[in-house]
Amino acid sequence: LGTLTADLTISQSGASQIEVISTANDAYLILNSDTDEGQDSELIFESGGTARGRIEYNHHATANTQVMSFFTADNAVETLKLQGNLATFATAVDLGSNTLTSTGSMQIRTIDYSDGDLAMTIADGGGVTFAQAVDLGSNTLTSTGSMQIRTIDYSDGDLAITINDTG
Repeated sequence: LGTLTADLTISQSGASQIEVISTANDAYLILNSDTDEGQDSELIFESGGTARGRIEYNHHATANTQVMSFFTADNAVETLKLQGNLATFATAVDLGSNTLTSTGSMQIRTIDYSDGDLAMTIADGGGVTFAQAVDLGSNTLTSTGSMQIRTIDYSDGDLAITINDTG
């Protein structure tokens, strides 16, 4: 086929496809925009001539400002944005029954129950506030440091010990 110097449109009444085949090595589909890196490369998904979604790559001369975005919801919502080593989601990420794991730090302000009820708030500086009393079940609360406690109650709620300000 060679090099085309105009736009190419493939149209037929049945399903249409463009296939890149390599029988002995990798196959590539390359979108090559202008060399000034001020242009975008886009893969657009249409139905009836209307864009329904797209994958957009914003070229920039500075690597950390280059962005790849995924648009859904009739091309109206930037659902996922990848920039540098950061992934930003437009809404909450639903992992289903899978577990989120990390070998590094997780920066989170609140931890909520699956129905949305607030369980814990983590403050700047590391303080933790619980929405309700902490229930350790049959486990023992231990500390290698100081514990500041005003009263110690029995499990039925009856006051067992009061500690004065003077000790």
